[in-house]
Amino acid sequence: MLLRTEEHIIAHQLRDFPEWHQGVSHYGIWCVMLDEPLWLRPVAAAQAHVRRLLHPGYRRQPHITLFAGGLLAARFFSDETLARQRLALTNARIQPFRLQLPGHLDSFATAPHLPVVDCDGGLANIRALLAAVAAEDSPGDRYHPHITLGFYRTSVPVSEVAARLRVFSQPPVSWTATSLSFCRFATADTQGPLETVFRLPL
Repeated sequence: MLLRTEEHIIAHQLRDFPEWHQGVSHYGIWCVMLDEPLWLRPVAAAQAHVRRLLHPGYRRQPHITLFAGGLLAARFFSDETLARQRLALTNARIQPFRLQLPGHLDSFATAPHLPVVDCDGGLANIRALLAAVAAEDSPGDRYHPHITLGFYRTSVPVSEVAARLRVFSQPPVSWTATSLSFCRFATADTQGPLETVFRLPL
């Protein structure tokens, strides 16, 4: 569990956050979109397992966030910065890379997730290429590849959540990523779907 120092999980607020987006309509991320049925099935099973803990109406497609670009406006994350990052990835001629779902659940303070293992270091390599162009928006202490399952609707003790997560188990599943995507989502809808702006084949 990533919540070793927490006593309670945090209930996510379903509202607009103008103090965050400052009027900018969309936020951009680099990610790996999941279209492999062998992965989509355990994701669906994991979401069903934790459904009673989550807000209904989570519509974000299964994906692995690679790099948080930022609010899509010139003063935050500009078109020019995105173009430079895209060129850096294209010039690097990145090869397809292996990823694995180890089959257990973990959690951040506001959301449970399926951890992802970066078998070949492909995610780390891509993150380094993107960071060489522009710093990530609000990076954490450490990058944890994962698939978010939704957002917690109430604040409950971490011990209660941990007990629920521990009983979920799936066989490990591997997959080879063959493309990267730059996506955006509407800042006014934190549970809304991702829109693919473009996809880069590997």
